[in-house]
Formats: sequence, structure tokens, C-alpha cells
Amino acid sequence: MMRFPYCETYPNVPWKDIAGMRDIIAHAYFKINLDRIWNIIEKELSPLRHKVQDILEKEKR
Repeated sequence: MMRFPYCETYPNVPWKDIAGMRDIIAHAYFKINLDRIWNIIEKELSPLRHKVQDILEKEKR
């Protein structure tokens, strides 16, 4: 799992899921479920983007 200050400061972000997806894409690409990837793109990416934008804004201050 990712270990950096944001994980504890922003627990509402699914850091473990993000790291897990990265591991699958980087190391087990023959096991990638394209339907799952498409679902993430359609339903989960936009909310994650907003969370990350909020984090970046807070960290600028």
C-alpha cells in the first residue's frame, strides 16, 4: 500500500484500491478485466478527480 502523508490525511480517497489497480496493470496485465476498467473510467474516475483536486487546493494553502 502507498505510504505517504496523504493516505492518513485524506482517508476518504481509496488509496489501497488505486495502488492495487496500478499493481494489476503493471504486473498482471494478462489478468486485466476490461469491463472493470471501463466501469472505473465511467463511474469512479470523475469523483476521484474531484477528490484529488480538493487535496491539491488544500495543500496549496
